[in-house]
Parts: sequence; structure tokens; C-alpha cells
Amino acid sequence: MALNTILFHAALLIAEWILYRACKRSSPYIFAAVLIVATVLLAVCSGVLLAFVAGEHLFGLVRLWCWALFAHGPLLLGIILFHTRRRREGPSHRALQSTCAIGIVALIAVAFDAFLIEPTSLEISHVEIRSSKLSKPARIALVADIQSDKIGEFEREVMQAVMAAEPDAIFFAGDYIQLDDERAPKEQAALAKLFRELELAAPLGLFAVRGNTDAKGWQRVFEGVDAHLFTKMESLNVGEWIVTGLPPRDSHDSHLEIQASDKFQIALGHHPDYARGPADADLLLAGHCHGGQVRIPFIGPPLTLSSIPRKWTSGAHEIRPGTTLIVSRGIGMERGRAPRLRFLCRPELVLIDLMPEP
Repeated sequence: MALNTILFHAALLIAEWILYRACKRSSPYIFAAVLIVATVLLAVCSGVLLAFVAGEHLFGLVRLWCWALFAHGPLLLGIILFHTRRRREGPSHRALQSTCAIGIVALIAVAFDAFLIEPTSLEISHVEIRSSKLSKPARIALVADIQSDKIGEFEREVMQAVMAAEPDAIFFAGDYIQLDDERAPKEQAALAKLFRELELAAPLGLFAVRGNTDAKGWQRVFEGVDAHLFTKMESLNVGEWIVTGLPPRDSHDSHLEIQASDKFQIALGHHPDYARGPADADLLLAGHCHGGQVRIPFIGPPLTLSSIPRKWTSGAHEIRPGTTLIVSRGIGMERGRAPRLRFLCRPELVLIDLMPEP
């Protein structure tokens, strides 16, 4: 991974130097256009080439392109600004200079927010669900995608917020640790230790499913706490609820059938794709999408890794009469080769208040 990143930077720097030398006597607008367009094309092509030659798959490509945007973007704009000011061609080029200066500040600000601020800026969302099947109020905490490779203070703060909310039940939607090597058991044990130290519990119970990044032995995350772990699709009677837990394969099945019940039924899966099928539960819970992890204004998430509509990848949606889907943006981020950022998509703890209809 490190070698691919070095090769990517080297290719862009060499190309930028050649383009600068070749075009420096051109007009500022031509100079800027050639430098930007050529560098963008090179970043795209070199990233795709590394994907085929060196195994940089989807998240690796995104990492490289983030480097191109947030490292080489300000560099290019700085070169253009320096070149334009040096030429001193009069007020007609001040707009170009101003645009470059604004672009540099904007890219640095976005990078600062996306990499340093938002990833640990927890948002606690509140959702209220009313149903005639309920006779008394109850609170659910939905914890999705802790997805850490090093349990630390942020994870502790999140779980302290869960306990401070005094939920009647806690639902874990999978993806606890993202490590696929010998370090996974160590971090699984660290998360289990955190749960025990906080005396993680709820009156109606803890319920957990496996996520797609969870390594073998994911159950050790809950060693020492009283939690029901769904290793197969099954339904439990929990007071006046029925809780149906789905392993990853079932939650990814967009044709999965869940029979309706006279009791208030809650389905818990990692993937939200099962919501597209005939899942006739009252409340469907999921994670996985991270809300897209990056959300572009007026567009939404460019990448969701799910078959559900993009507007469903975050928040609560009544997808059909009597059935509400809640997809958490999750606590952590994609790890491994992916860039560790969030933009306009803060990590989220969802508190769900179930209320009887008046």
C-alpha cells in the first residue's frame, strides 16, 4: 500500500513539473486549464493502472484520489496562483488569482474537517416510533459499525453516551473490529474489556449480529456481558416485542421474507438490503452504509455499497405503511486501504423511543 502511494505521488509530481516547464509561457488561463485537466486525467489513469497491476481495489483507488484532491489540488492551485502573479498581466487575471486562493483555502478546510474533526464528532439522533401494538414506552439504542482497528477514547465516549441514555435495550448492528490478521483477537478483547468496565447492560437485553468486516471469533467482543448473539436467523420473544436477528447473508438478501406478527416486531441486520424484500416487521434496523461516509451537498452519498435507495442510507424512513427502516451512519469508518474520513456525515448513535399510540 505504501509503495503504491509513493509511486502515485511520484508520477503526479513528475507530470506536474513537466507540464509547468512546457506551459509556463502560455497565457495564465491556458496554463491553468492544461495543468489541471492533465493532472486529473493522470490521477485517474494512474490510479486505475495501480488497481490492475498492484491490487489497489475500490477503497485503494478512493485513497489515491483523495491524495490527488487534498494534496496535489492545493499544490496545483498554488502553482497557478504563483505563475499568474508573477506574470503580472493586469486586472483581467485577478479573478483567476482569487479563484485559486479560495480553492486552496476550501480544500484545506474540507480536508481538516473530513480527516480531523468529523470522524470523532459524535451525533446523537432521536427517532420516535408510535404503534398500536405497544402498551408502554421503551427506548432502544442502535449501535452500528464501531468498525475500529484500535479501541480507544472515542469508542469509550460513544459507549458512555449509550449508557447515559438509559436505554431499555441495546441493538448492535455488526462490524465491531476491522482487522483481518493476528491483531483482530487483541482488539476484540479490548472492546470486550471496555464493555465490561462500563457494565454494559439494559433491562430488556443486548442483541447483536455479525457484520461483513467481522473476523472469525467476533463473539468474543461480548465476553463478560449478557448479550444474545444471532448466529443464524431466529426470532425471540422479548416482553411485548419479537426481535428477529439476521446474519450477514440474510440481511444482504433483498428478497428475504419476514412474517408479520401481532406483536411489535423488530428486525436487526447488518446490511439494510433486506428492507427491499417482504420484510413485514414493524421496525427494521441496520448499519453498513455509514451514511455514505461522504455526502456531497444536493447530491448525497456517491458510494453506499448497498442496493437500497440512497435516501434510505441514513435516518428513519417509513418504507411502506406500518414498516419503518432506520439505518445508522455508524460509529467508525472504513479501514484498511480506505481513506479515513467523514464529510457532512458525522458518526451517529441512534436512540429510538417506542411509544404506544394515544
